Amino acid sequence: MQPINFDLTLPTHIAHLTNLLLLWDRMSYKNNKNSCTTRRIFSTRFLLKLPVDFSDIPVYLLKDTLLDPGEDVALLSVSFKDAEATQVFFKLQLSPSIEHALGGSSALHIPTFPSGGCLIDYVPQVCQLLTNKVQYIIQGYHKRREYIAAFLSHFGMGVVEYDWTFLYSPRDQPTLTFQSVYHFTNSGQLHWQGVTSYPYSPRWDGNEMAKRAK
Repeated sequence: MQPINFDLTLPTHIAHLTNLLLLWDRMSYKNNKNSCTTRRIFSTRFLLKLPVDFSDIPVYLLKDTLLDPGEDVALLSVSFKDAEATQVFFKLQLSPSIEHALGGSSALHIPTFPSGGCLIDYVPQVCQLLTNKVQYIIQGYHKRREYIAAFLSHFGMGVVEYDWTFLYSPRDQPTLTFQSVYHFTNSGQLHWQGVTSYPYSPRWDGNEMAKRAK
C-alpha cells in the first residue's frame, strides 16, 4: 500500500484527507444499504505518512546509516473494520533508525482511537505526541552537552573521564564516581565510590548543576 503524504499545516492536504473520509462515508453507507441482503463485510485501511521532522535527532542515537540507508519516516496505519468505527485498529510504524532513537514505537503509548471518533482529529494527536518525543530527545542532548561542558569548566583536571552518550539526564540524575590515586582496595584496585546524593534538579542549567555538585 502506498502511504498518503500530507501536511497538517497545508489546507490542501487537509482537504484531500477530508475528501478521503467523505469517500469512506459513502462507502460505509453503500455497504450498510447492501448488508441487509448480501451481508458484505466492510473494511478499509488508511496508511498515512506523518509530517514529523527527524533531522535534528543526534546522529549517535540513530542506527548505522550504512545498515539503514532509507528515509527516516513515521507511518500511521489505521484500519476500520466496520462502518460505525466501533472496531478500529491502529499501528505506528517507524523506520529502524527512528525506532532505535525513540526507544521503539511501543514506548510512545499513542492514544487509542476514540469510539465514534474522526480520523482527521486523531491523526494530529499522534503527530503532536511524536513531535513532542523528538523535541524531548533533542533538548536532552543539548542539556547533556551543556552539563558536561560546565563540569569540565568547574572541575578542570579533576575529571578523569566521562561518558555522556548513555546518560539519561536531565531526566535521571547522573552518578559521580570519585577515585583515589592514593588508596587501594584489598584486591589492589584503586579505591572508588559512586555518589548520587548531591543537589540536582533537571530544571537547572548546566552551570548551576556543576556549582551545586561541588
